[in-house]
Amino acid sequence: MRLYAIGGMLWIMTLPLQAESNVNSKVKQLPGLSAEEKIPVLASLVKDNQKRIPHNAIAYGREALVLLNLYPNDKLKFKIFCGISNAYIRLGKHTDALAFAERSKQLAEQMQNRPLLSRAFSLISLVQRLSGRLDHALAAGLQAYRLDEDSTNCENDLNLGKDYRRLGSYKEALSYFYKAGDCEKQQFDLLAQADVYGEIGLIYRELNNFANGLLHQKNALDIARKEGDESRQARYLNHLGDLYEAMGDPTKSLEHQFKALKIHTRLEDNAGIAKSKNHIGRNYLQKEKYGLALDNLNQAYSLASTLDNKSLALSVQLNRSEVFSKLRQFNNAASGAYRVLKVAE
Repeated sequence: MRLYAIGGMLWIMTLPLQAESNVNSKVKQLPGLSAEEKIPVLASLVKDNQKRIPHNAIAYGREALVLLNLYPNDKLKFKIFCGISNAYIRLGKHTDALAFAERSKQLAEQMQNRPLLSRAFSLISLVQRLSGRLDHALAAGLQAYRLDEDSTNCENDLNLGKDYRRLGSYKEALSYFYKAGDCEKQQFDLLAQADVYGEIGLIYRELNNFANGLLHQKNALDIARKEGDESRQARYLNHLGDLYEAMGDPTKSLEHQFKALKIHTRLEDNAGIAKSKNHIGRNYLQKEKYGLALDNLNQAYSLASTLDNKSLALSVQLNRSEVFSKLRQFNNAASGAYRVLKVAE
């Protein structure tokens, strides 16, 4: 982006961002718009790209924020803060994601807007959970829930369910997931219902109730396929792979993990690729194919480190230590385990 002052007026030239196969019609509009007219278009581009091409969403969002200093619009600024935060989540950059989520909270507080403040706390809860700070995630999630006076934001129930699941409080988690499911049915949001099925399936995996776990994950995958949501398809394939791994069937687990990896690669989702590689490495470990296990785990660790995804990097490091132990490379195994302990402390 470049700024030019011509005749006392500010003009902005939008530079090309990451190449796309079909240039979005909204992007084509930008050069012919005034600075003020560009703001809602850029905000829309942030929303369109935050999951699909997150780097573009961040670039469009930062350009919009420059313009919003000249033409203030707090509600649009709030949406852009949230969009940039979600894009950083997609990239696995949780520190940056939390910074923009906090900015959305501060803005909502300045506006004294309870619904927006609830959304901001919900986003903070998500980032904290992904960062492994479960107590902070639960505190933010409960605050979002309290601020949602008319209980219309189903995401709050879903978030709290996820927090309690991660904390091992499965009874509380299921209670919130069922509330979220009822809420999403009333709003006819099929993909959100799929998310609920997926989360319930994860709880049944933890409870070793594999039949119910498979049922819920397959229901989630069926919806994602019908709705054409590839990102969710990859996620549920990963979950099914985890279930088969827990059932002691690494071959079937690998089948699902490779399908997920293929989708993550097509979507250029590096965080998803790293997760799939970690799962694949762990399954090769179970099959005693230590070379293949280490190769996939090394790739996963490299991606997780690049993305600054500490929780994923720790998981990969533990799996690598186990491989080194099986290979009787005890110094490497101990060194990796020590680094995990140090970071965890």
